[in-house]
Amino acid sequence: MAMEVDEDTSPMLDLSTFDMSMVDQDFQDLMEAGESNSEFNFDANDSEDIQEPSLDVIKKDLEGNNVPVEEDWENCKREVKAKSQRLYTNEKQDKNNIPAEYSKLVSPSIPFTDKNFLDINWNTIKDGVVSVFMHGHIPDDPDYYLITRTITKVARDNRSEELMKRIRSIMNEYIPKIFEEVISCEKTEEISDIAYKNWTDYKLKMSILDRIFYPVNGRCGLRVMFPLRPISTLIVLHLFTDKIELMRKVASGLLHLLNKHRLTGEIDAEKLKFLVGMFNELRCYESVFEPILERETEKFYQIEAEKQYNKLDLAGYVDYCNQRIDEEGARADNLLSPSSKGKLFRVLRKSMVEDYATSIVNKGADVLFEAGKTSDVKKLYQLLDNSKEGHNSLKTCFANYVKKVGKIMISDDSKDKTMVDDLLKFKADLDVLIKDCFNSNDKFIQAEKDAFSYFINTRPNKPAELIAKYMDAKMKSAINKNVSEKEFDDLMDRVIVLFRFIQGKDVFEAFYKRDLAKRLLLGKSASVDAEKAMLLKLRCECGAQFTSKLEGMFRDIEVSRDINYSFKSHIEKSDLGKSPVEFSVHVLTLSFWPNYTPMEVHIPGQLCEFQQAFNNYYVDRNKGRKLTWQYSLANAIIIAHFKNGKKELDVSLFQSLGRKLTWQYSLANAIIIAHFKNGKKELDVSLFQSLVLLMFNDKDSFTFAEIHDFTKIEEKELIRTMLSLVGKTPILKREKSEKQKITPDERFEFNNDFTEKGYKIKISQVQMKESEKEKQQTEDEIQQDRIYVIDANIVRLMKQNQTMNHNNLITELISQLRFKAKPQDFKKRIESLIEREYMARDESNPQVYKYVA
Repeated sequence: MAMEVDEDTSPMLDLSTFDMSMVDQDFQDLMEAGESNSEFNFDANDSEDIQEPSLDVIKKDLEGNNVPVEEDWENCKREVKAKSQRLYTNEKQDKNNIPAEYSKLVSPSIPFTDKNFLDINWNTIKDGVVSVFMHGHIPDDPDYYLITRTITKVARDNRSEELMKRIRSIMNEYIPKIFEEVISCEKTEEISDIAYKNWTDYKLKMSILDRIFYPVNGRCGLRVMFPLRPISTLIVLHLFTDKIELMRKVASGLLHLLNKHRLTGEIDAEKLKFLVGMFNELRCYESVFEPILERETEKFYQIEAEKQYNKLDLAGYVDYCNQRIDEEGARADNLLSPSSKGKLFRVLRKSMVEDYATSIVNKGADVLFEAGKTSDVKKLYQLLDNSKEGHNSLKTCFANYVKKVGKIMISDDSKDKTMVDDLLKFKADLDVLIKDCFNSNDKFIQAEKDAFSYFINTRPNKPAELIAKYMDAKMKSAINKNVSEKEFDDLMDRVIVLFRFIQGKDVFEAFYKRDLAKRLLLGKSASVDAEKAMLLKLRCECGAQFTSKLEGMFRDIEVSRDINYSFKSHIEKSDLGKSPVEFSVHVLTLSFWPNYTPMEVHIPGQLCEFQQAFNNYYVDRNKGRKLTWQYSLANAIIIAHFKNGKKELDVSLFQSLGRKLTWQYSLANAIIIAHFKNGKKELDVSLFQSLVLLMFNDKDSFTFAEIHDFTKIEEKELIRTMLSLVGKTPILKREKSEKQKITPDERFEFNNDFTEKGYKIKISQVQMKESEKEKQQTEDEIQQDRIYVIDANIVRLMKQNQTMNHNNLITELISQLRFKAKPQDFKKRIESLIEREYMARDESNPQVYKYVA
């Protein structure tokens, strides 16, 4: 059998089950190993370039106990080759350099085949070996060469086996004496020092013997190799077989050194390494030392964790834990066996992290979130990386932080104007936090989504309304020199993310539709492509049914262009075709567009002719349809003359809704081109303002009652209009002070002295702002639409299932609706459908409903 002799790869033995018979068997295996191990076949050419190490060098290596724990076997083999070359390969060697005693040994009177050679020279070898065990140093030069040459001749004479048996007998006698002091020691505090002393003594003496017995320890051209070190190891193993308690005491002493290093940083590295090497060589490192190492390390860090946790804040404790982990890793790499590193990490993390996981998070993770200390949050996450409880606690704390901050943003109505921007920034910051600190962990991403869904719906309907208003403002500016197409597309994606969290998506749809109508009809949209891109994103998010009306609004605008082109061609040859008035109409499908309250106003005669002509033209080509005119969305172009110059009011006047054309003035706008002494001016006014200004072409002053009677504008709306014309941009002058209430008899005069430095002058468009009445109207429409949606879903589910119990029906409804409804809402709609005979209760069970065909 072939046997590997490197001590690092020797078989692991458990002292508690060690049997001395193993020593005999292993020794016999060593005797047989040389015949088949080709590793030791010597080639003289191998040693030609090798310089023999001097004896002084060998002695120097051994002085002062400077013996390595693990022998460098490659260097040892090279030294053996060199020594072999020195002793018997070079036959031309100068014999004058050989000591006299050595010359006698190589006398021709003692042939290599003399069977009595070992017996005759045994005492020389024995005395040298005993001298090493007794005195612990290498023999003097003559003795060294004499012993080495004798051993070489014995090995060349194929008597190595017998030689090793005799050497083994000496080792069995003297090796136990080396360890007598540590074996008999009863003082625990001294035992590690004594063990270190005995073990270094043993290693020193065995290193000397290894060098003396190199002919049978390495490559020397011999047929058989009998390593000395494994034999000594087996003897030491047998010696300590029943000394488990002793080894535990030594291990405890070794742990004292480690704990001292943990506390003070002071360490006797050489002593610790030698003792660790002893445990490894005695094959009891894992069975005896490591269990004590784990137990004592756990006790140490339990005490440290409690002390430091109470002393430090969260960030400080996390840094302390990371520092200890790094130190323990370096300590394991430099001083202990590789198998200990993972075990120490597990013990340390359990004592300092896992046992405190929830407490660590509760100690102030929310403070780190609020302070934006991302580096500390990242360290905390990494520290808790292998702790399931810790990660769950951190995730819960993160979700609670998001809910807390988000709820404050949502509930503070004084910050409604900035709410959406604040939410977008908050979401962006959290996304960066999750990416940089939580490694984009899916569980933390989901926790963020759940938290947003929670807090954004704590204030029903308002976030949906504000998000719609936010997009209205953005669509009016859209892509410009400061915002690229990609940036605006990214903004829409971020808004869609917020929209996704909203339960009342129908609220968003209602307000978005009303604002979209204004943008399309008044030409306020900055980019049609951006508008359509937003619709596409909404369609992908909610389905085609959600955007069907919004898409219908765009189709109406496109169809209206063709109708206007056709109408202009129709009146081209008539008197109306020669009129300077630019007239255009939007023909809108009533079901697509928001509902507007009809408003009667006084229309100038010339415009009435165009209105009638278009009405006849459209009805004639679309039989059976009726046009209802909506004035609130109209605009116009007007020429105005002031004392300081001519004014041109650009106001488009007519819009129509749903195959019904109803004039709507309240949403109209106008552009006035004015010529003053200091140059040309452009006034941006509403249609109601323009109708008022038109009256002043006839005379310079009117009372409020006269203006109201002539324009037919609703009183409240007219008051807001008049206040805007006498405010910061005083086109008109009033009799009373600005703060006084307008009365019917108050007179307004045209301001012929009006001047302004800027070119573009915007007069506050009071009527453009959504009134509380209009807002309430939108909310009422939302509630009415919800009734229809609930009814439709109940009927569809009942038709699909034929029979359903109450709880299952409610569950299905909740999962399919895009808004949050109350249980009493469902109950009312079910009762209504039963009354209208769409469904009926089961006679035997009132909680079960049946579909009625």
